[in-house]
Amino acid sequence: MPQNAVRRPSDRPYFAGKCLRPVFCRPYSAGGRAAKVWEYTIDTAADDTDYALEVEGSDGDMHDITINSGAGATKTSIRNQLINAINQEADVAGRVVAASSASDKFTVTGRDKGDDFLATESDANLSLSNTVAADDGDSIRFGVGVMHDDAEPLAVENPTRTSTAAVAKVLDITPDPVNDARYLLAISLDEDGDGIPEADYNFEFLADASATADEIVDGLVADINAAMAASTILAANSASKLRLTSEVAGVEFDANLTSDNATVAAQVKAVVTANVNAAVALDNNFAGVACRSQFVEADANGISQYGPGDTLEVLKEGEVVVLLDAGVDPTPGSNAVHLRCVASGSEVIGAFRDSADGTDTVPVSNCYWTSGATTSPDGENVARLYLGAGARA
Repeated sequence: MPQNAVRRPSDRPYFAGKCLRPVFCRPYSAGGRAAKVWEYTIDTAADDTDYALEVEGSDGDMHDITINSGAGATKTSIRNQLINAINQEADVAGRVVAASSASDKFTVTGRDKGDDFLATESDANLSLSNTVAADDGDSIRFGVGVMHDDAEPLAVENPTRTSTAAVAKVLDITPDPVNDARYLLAISLDEDGDGIPEADYNFEFLADASATADEIVDGLVADINAAMAASTILAANSASKLRLTSEVAGVEFDANLTSDNATVAAQVKAVVTANVNAAVALDNNFAGVACRSQFVEADANGISQYGPGDTLEVLKEGEVVVLLDAGVDPTPGSNAVHLRCVASGSEVIGAFRDSADGTDTVPVSNCYWTSGATTSPDGENVARLYLGAGARA
């Protein structure tokens, strides 16, 4: 830069997570932690029989838990005896808690999240499965988007998402055959999913003097398939019913069959398969962007991030420098903002984009880009983003 030149704020090589115009920030802890859960199943109930298992205690030793079922044993009574025995063993109860999960099942859950304790069984009358793995929690990079941790109210975690696949709608209409009756079919198509039909199609069929349901259906099918554009609606005869199917999964439509003949009974219409729009959404509410901290040093790989359980500031409203996917260069002023929830290769969970990446990202609303991409002093692709009040994904 020439001597005495003034660097504009948008040209400054900021690090990811730098808060430029913070309006509202609040502290959270880095969450995502999970307690380990083992589940025992009582496979067989037998009278006067010993049931044995082992659980690792707070002293690090495996403790044998054995009960005798006694007379008149049931799976539930055995379950209750084993739960009581575990919870009354001092060294074991200090580390885990046992509780009923079904009439023939019970769980053993670590009291501390992330504690990878052991549980075993070698009893032919019992079986065991690890239903929840221990998780120490998330490491959170500077400048990434985070979501609330529903298991810990004052914690945030890396974003995850639920994806819903689109399903094609299938509709059946059963005509009431009446000789010489005129049948009128109206189809409305909502192609963009806004709830307002963009296209209406009308068809007419005149039955002959010996009307049958198949005759009416076949006549309508031929006209519909000849008139409807590709990737709209496909008609077929399904057991004397008019079957209409969306050729593009997730596209909503409706259809109604009427007649100008008063003797024709009201239409019988049934949704065989309901329409489902493709959707992707965060598993929990969007919390904001992880702010940079001068007290957190980069690791051996040069990555600056908070460790599990660390306290971090999250910007909820204001301008902040965010981490971008490689190659992404947003347009200043654009509100096309997307948050990465699934990563592979060199991609980073929580990084931002200016376009969707299939179902690996979710859109973030009520925010906009205030700069294009630049390279931070530590070589990351970053840009400035303004989060409005109530920004959500």
